[in-house]
Amino acid sequence: MIAALLATLRLPWKAALLALVLYAALMGVILFWQMPHAAGALPLDLRFPTYSLAAAEEYLWRLPPVARDILVTWVFWLDTAFPPALGLALILWLRNWRVPGAEAAPVTYVCADWAENLVTRRILTDLPSLPDLAFLQVAQSLTLVKYLALLSSVALLIWGVVREGRHGQGRQS
Repeated sequence: MIAALLATLRLPWKAALLALVLYAALMGVILFWQMPHAAGALPLDLRFPTYSLAAAEEYLWRLPPVARDILVTWVFWLDTAFPPALGLALILWLRNWRVPGAEAAPVTYVCADWAENLVTRRILTDLPSLPDLAFLQVAQSLTLVKYLALLSSVALLIWGVVREGRHGQGRQS
């Protein structure tokens, strides 16, 4: 039954499973370790679709050193491994649905997430000094680009499924 579902969805299950495991580890560290030390405040790069500069400054001002240390170590490294795993799963899934240019949106997502991670890590390691406003704007913009690219990947996947359903071009896996 699961094999039939995976075949119907054309889900690249090994890549998707890797992304899911990394995401679970990342969210576990954030939700059960980092956020309790940050008075429950959600890290900036998880705020959808982005965050205001005032919210970023307030978050950074109130972030205790232990929460910052978790972000620049455990969260940083897990969030460095997760995006390419998700990007690969999305690329393979989009290719399975014959979406032209399947790589563009997922690769943009990975690059934006990595760049966002590097900028955010730099901001966090410079604390307690608050970053330059322009540097915060770069981080904010990268968060928005990351989410737009991820949403574009999902939209392309939906388009591929609908397009093949309309044209009866489904293939057997």
